[in-house]
Amino acid sequence: MGSPQDRIAELAKVNLPYSVHSCSSVTTKYYPSNVLINAPHDQASRWAGIYHPASASQPAPGPTEDRVGLASVSRSSEHEGRNWICLELDKVCLFRTITFGKFIKVHPCTVKAFAVYAGLTLQTMKLVHNGSLKSDTESETFEVGWREAGGDRLPVPVKFIKVIPLTAQVPNYNCSIWFLAFGGVSDHQIMRDIKETYLQAQQTRTILLTLKHLRDTKLFASFSTLLSALPSSVSFEHKLLTKLHSTLVIDGDLSGAEKLIGELSAEGLFDLYCQRETGKASWTQLQVPKNQPTPGKRGGHGMVVDSDPRGQATHPRSPSSSSSSSSSSSSQTRVYLFGGWDGTQNYADLWVYSPLTGSWREIRPPSNVQSSSLFQNYLPSSLNPSSLSDKSSSSATSSSVGLSTVNLDPAISSTALSPTPLNKSINSAPDSTPIHKSGSGKARLDRTWPKARSCHKLALDEETGWMYLLGRYEGHEGQSSMSNDKSRASKMHVDGDVEDDKESFMDIDGEAPKEAADQEERFGNDFWRFNVWNEEAGWECLSLDTASEGGPSLIYDHQMIVDSEKGALYIYGGACHASDTTDIHSGMFKYDIKSRSWTKLFGDSEQGLESRTGHSMIWNPTDRSLLIFGGLRIDTYLTDSWKYYPDTSTFECLTADYSAVSGPQPAFTPRANLDVGRDEIVVLSGLTRQSGPSKDSVVKSELWTCELKTGRWKKIGGNDRVGWGDSDDEATIGGYDDAGSGQTKNQFPSPRYAHQFVYDARSETFFLYGGNSGTSPDTRLDDFWQLEIIRCGRAQVEQKALLAIRKQRFIEICDSGPAMEALLFLQNQLHAVVSHDDRKESRMFQSLMSYLLSRPCGHASDESRNSWTESLEPPPEPIHKESEAELYRARTKVFRQILTLVSDTDLKEPTVDLVDLVEAGSPALVL
Repeated sequence: MGSPQDRIAELAKVNLPYSVHSCSSVTTKYYPSNVLINAPHDQASRWAGIYHPASASQPAPGPTEDRVGLASVSRSSEHEGRNWICLELDKVCLFRTITFGKFIKVHPCTVKAFAVYAGLTLQTMKLVHNGSLKSDTESETFEVGWREAGGDRLPVPVKFIKVIPLTAQVPNYNCSIWFLAFGGVSDHQIMRDIKETYLQAQQTRTILLTLKHLRDTKLFASFSTLLSALPSSVSFEHKLLTKLHSTLVIDGDLSGAEKLIGELSAEGLFDLYCQRETGKASWTQLQVPKNQPTPGKRGGHGMVVDSDPRGQATHPRSPSSSSSSSSSSSSQTRVYLFGGWDGTQNYADLWVYSPLTGSWREIRPPSNVQSSSLFQNYLPSSLNPSSLSDKSSSSATSSSVGLSTVNLDPAISSTALSPTPLNKSINSAPDSTPIHKSGSGKARLDRTWPKARSCHKLALDEETGWMYLLGRYEGHEGQSSMSNDKSRASKMHVDGDVEDDKESFMDIDGEAPKEAADQEERFGNDFWRFNVWNEEAGWECLSLDTASEGGPSLIYDHQMIVDSEKGALYIYGGACHASDTTDIHSGMFKYDIKSRSWTKLFGDSEQGLESRTGHSMIWNPTDRSLLIFGGLRIDTYLTDSWKYYPDTSTFECLTADYSAVSGPQPAFTPRANLDVGRDEIVVLSGLTRQSGPSKDSVVKSELWTCELKTGRWKKIGGNDRVGWGDSDDEATIGGYDDAGSGQTKNQFPSPRYAHQFVYDARSETFFLYGGNSGTSPDTRLDDFWQLEIIRCGRAQVEQKALLAIRKQRFIEICDSGPAMEALLFLQNQLHAVVSHDDRKESRMFQSLMSYLLSRPCGHASDESRNSWTESLEPPPEPIHKESEAELYRARTKVFRQILTLVSDTDLKEPTVDLVDLVEAGSPALVL
């Protein structure tokens, strides 16, 4: 039957009548009452507030701790400078959908990005949806959050709805809302039960807040009476936390409190914190001996990781697994790399890296496909006279660093071979070498090995070992002569070069260039797969042109993932490259692996989700959804995030602007991976759009995590020391120290984009290779990195708790005991629980010494005491022995610090204070 909430979710939605309650402002004739009338032919039938240009640069309202569905409590200060309209439902309902009507013609003022708040009262409205409208004339309907996140996920009754237009379809235009309609549940009996359950939950929360306040104010008798009156189904806090409060705060037994920390840990109260803790980035540059081959410098390549080379693993390691098993788990891991652009040419080479041996190995084509594949990136120098000249040899050397050689003939020594671009070797090949040529005279591929490429995508099915390859960029030849004056960002693609716009594939007279005479071949979207468990079998060509079979046309800078459970590939976004389509961006396609058939799921834009290039897309097997975010649309950096559920063809906008809620800045080619065990994504940034008036693009290496359940972003390291036009400083190419992270120099990768960043779930290890440094048009990187995110275990969390207790104990000894006792305690017990490689804890430890020296009874002079405090954090405020209330508050503060290590809110007292809620609801001060 399912839970009551699940049954409510299945109820049919009805139209919810409403009236206009209030609005921020009104523009002449565009009255708020117009949103009640759906009159798409009437240009005046809309609401528009007074235009405030400054509001366009202000961030959208962001989330706080209390969340409903997707979002959070509304703060009045968040609405300052923005227009809004507040609607009142005729009766309390369950608000489920919002519909936006539009004008009969595409209008620049139609709202684009928007936020929706809802609640039972004006003071309790919470963010329930962030979304974006398409620039068309079709009305759009969006699902909104309707139940609380976490806990019992109770449905939230709604009386008031506030809609906040954030941006118009065209920048710097005022926002207009033409028509609004709401859908949901309004049945009297159902809503009576929902409201009663909701209000009972609110009453319980009020009682818990009161209990916390009574204990904080030392009204223990009232606290005990109210606590005993709680129903058995409601718990104020875990019994061990109650015992800790009595021992630490009431009795002041700090030694006894330390013993209880071990019991809390053993009971598992710190486990959720260990899973959610941000962690520290530990980067290691993987060095390969100089005499060993490597893929060399490149960007726009494809890369995947096979965590289980023979399908032997059953599950990824759980978050609680010890890191000691990391090396053994990764011993069978393989990293595969194909193709890329080195600044002068594309490659068609396939490489595999083994962490066990610490070496790269090139997977070479079988002898029967030499002619049709190797000419795309290699030719023996002994067969190529042009490569012996000074001019050509220098070019080959600079563009092929680290590439291994390939024997086309067993009789030719490997020492006599060197990689050479196709266009310098094809005409020098001996007559005995078969070459397939098209009418344009270019080498033509057959179905044996993919041609050289960049801006493609690889995806691995770890259930079968099949690695799929799709897409490529076809604009390198003649690029400089065809490029126009469009902005650099609008012409960027992931190999790190500036792309030609769509018109650049035609000459100025509108005729196709001679090089593209064979359109079918040049713009055919060839589709390949390679079984990494059976390398000898080579590549299998699944299609020479997927567009002719119902799939995407030739695309680049797209994303592709595998759904192993149902045997499907999903391809989304990317720039369309073929000459037979008018689309600029590609939509969402599904490839059925078993039937080898294509299905187009949706086009360029669907329900507010706009197609894009250089974005991130992740498959979440837990809820069977595609998470899509970031990227570039023409010259606009995108910061929206979406979920698409292919099984039900439904969309969910998670946020219209994650950078406004403490997330990463807008970026092109952000690389993201999913940690299923922790239910979080890890993102390494790329080409980033800076905030501020200039909006310049800067290459960054920032590492972020995002909890999918809460949508909370956290930055765990990075640097941004390279931007467009910077000099090519060799010191920046290897890596940087992340200031304040405790890492040694050159242990953080240099900024880059067009890189590849993949994740080995078994060992919880990430791998980063190559990319474009952004220092010059032809500079590509060949450094290879391994990342482990070091997270707290139980022992580390216990140490944090002990540090809080011993710090308080030290301060109390300073205020009441001999100075020597305090000094010995600082040097021994306190020193033992300080992480001295953590700058914050180290500075705190130094400030405690300053506190000891600043005591009135100390023997140090004022000048000596001042010398200790320079450049240090301020020492703690002294606690007067005669102030028991101050001592109680100080110990309560320590107790609250320990509670931050208990992440399960059901096990501890409420995080907010009753006094703060009363203060928030108080009227404003007057003269």
